[in-house]
Amino acid sequence: MSKFSLFVRTLPAALLIGAAACALSAQAQTRSGSREVATASSDGGVVQSVEKTTKKAVNATKRTAKKVGKATSKAASRAAGAVRHTGEKIGKKLPKGNEKPPVDEQGRPGNEAR
Repeated sequence: MSKFSLFVRTLPAALLIGAAACALSAQAQTRSGSREVATASSDGGVVQSVEKTTKKAVNATKRTAKKVGKATSKAASRAAGAVRHTGEKIGKKLPKGNEKPPVDEQGRPGNEAR
């Protein structure tokens, strides 16, 4: 069997399956009866549902943002404490220097006053 004959045999089956999928999808999306469609849109059920869902999403976002802010603050505080602690340990190991470095009349260190 050649590739062309195999293609010709499978093409109708693929087209049939594709058409059936589109038809089923379209049928699932339509409502049964025009009266229900008019009632649902006039009651505002869809609008209220969207508003309720949106409000829930906004509140969830606010809660999550607060949690992230607290976690970030806590992590930053711990990191600052660790840096401070490390600096103190390094400072203890450094040799003692002069108490006051020489400064010039403008307050720059390293130059003696003239």
